Amino acid sequence: MEGTHLQVLLPVGLIVSAFFMPVIFRWRRKLSEPVAIAASLLSLIFSWLIFLRVISSSEGTIQYFLGYSWSGLRYLPTGEPIGIVMRTDLLGAFMLIQISGLCFLATLYSKRYVPHLIPEEKIGFYYTLLLLFTAGMSGLSITGDFFNFYIFLELSGISSYALVAISTNKESTEAAFKYAVIGTMGSIFLLFGILLLYASTGTLNMFYAATQIDKIFAPDAPLYLTHFRYHIYAALGLLIAGFSIKSAFFPVHAWLADAHPAAPSPVSALLSG
Repeated sequence: MEGTHLQVLLPVGLIVSAFFMPVIFRWRRKLSEPVAIAASLLSLIFSWLIFLRVISSSEGTIQYFLGYSWSGLRYLPTGEPIGIVMRTDLLGAFMLIQISGLCFLATLYSKRYVPHLIPEEKIGFYYTLLLLFTAGMSGLSITGDFFNFYIFLELSGISSYALVAISTNKESTEAAFKYAVIGTMGSIFLLFGILLLYASTGTLNMFYAATQIDKIFAPDAPLYLTHFRYHIYAALGLLIAGFSIKSAFFPVHAWLADAHPAAPSPVSALLSG
């Protein structure tokens, strides 16, 4: 089913709000918190609207295409979509609501908690990072290609590193450094896994890559395709390793014990969620 502009407006709106936050803070400091809360609330409303659009579709999936309007084409002769595809299914829409809801509550709770922990001059920067984190996590649920998935993942990751370090004391700085180093290792594994998938399937589109993998593992697959099976296995191993590090699975969870107590409580709640 045809997607909705909200699939693009949600992450883009949060990113734009985040970059205007320092300007708003310098202009009217008291406005930064209400604006951040309003942006977070709007993202939650958009998430519900996307969810309703998904459940009302007959296929249970909605797609929004970017980058094809100039030619009027959406697909290559091979069937691969042209440009960026925002693809949201029922699970993605449900996760989007969970993410937006948690980030909204964290932003709301920050209003009273953060001024007692973070220097006043950094409050605007704190809300910038919080909105960027929300944009990154939201984008993960609605993107339809591996390239943008990685971009959104790094956006949320870099924002979370800075949020852990924002108190600027020794404990938070050390915890953020450890988190950033280990998180970067996870990002490298994920990047190489995505590159292997691209080399094997010839596409970064998730849906089309899945169809290509089906062809590679088909019992009657041509011999030249069967050689890519080892690439797929290697890519799967790299992706599992990367996500395990990012999710703090044992035994790659060393950053977790330091990051949670060092981070502000709203940020710790987001890292847990």
